Amino acid sequence: IRIITRKNAIPLIDAFRKEKFGVTHIAARGISGQVKLILMIIKRKNLERIYAIINQHNPKAFVSVENVKTASQGVFPVSTKRNVMPNFRHRAKRK
Repeated sequence: IRIITRKNAIPLIDAFRKEKFGVTHIAARGISGQVKLILMIIKRKNLERIYAIINQHNPKAFVSVENVKTASQGVFPVSTKRNVMPNFRHRAKRK
């Protein structure tokens, strides 16, 4: 996801990080002057949560969403529904 904002982006960035999303931000210059460019790789299932955070902190931000086929590294929120230790096998106790 790409977010471009003229408004102070620190509260928005802090809100993403509080939710454990990885965020990269860059100072840039747009047609109307200084902007902050925020880049994130997220899972599509988190898109609604991302939009809610944007709307809370900076509803006039420009947002674009692109498809990513692969990502080799990054910071992603841990899902409580998936197995966070896929190589660990639970062994039942024998009686």
